[in-house]
Amino acid sequence: LQTAPTTGTTIDNVLVYNSTDKIVKSLPFSDFGDKNNIYSMGIVNSSSGLTNTSPYVVLVNHTLPVTIDLPASPINGIVFKIKDVSDAGAYTNNVTIGRNGKLIDKQACNALINTDSGAMELIYNSTLGSWFSLSFIN
Repeated sequence: LQTAPTTGTTIDNVLVYNSTDKIVKSLPFSDFGDKNNIYSMGIVNSSSGLTNTSPYVVLVNHTLPVTIDLPASPINGIVFKIKDVSDAGAYTNNVTIGRNGKLIDKQACNALINTDSGAMELIYNSTLGSWFSLSFIN
């Protein structure tokens, strides 16, 4: 280290090298966001369209059937976790995940969460031109 650490005890930090000022610095894990299991999250109450800047985790708290449309022009590697958190439940009020013109698991069909507390995680691959399910709880 080029500089002495401050006195006391610091936990959950990471040492990083700053190539601009040529100093090793200690940064808290909270500075690393999604890379530290701290995810952006949003609550949706009705049918909505996602964009490339939408939260990573989408909690669907609904009283009627809803459709959550995936982005029309997704960026390569974008991932969404969509979770039913409604008291009304997805068994009665399905959550449709609209493909918005893209494929889901190479199929031209929407995805469906139709059990209470169901969830789906999807990643987009531009080379293969499809969303792919990474996990599915239904």
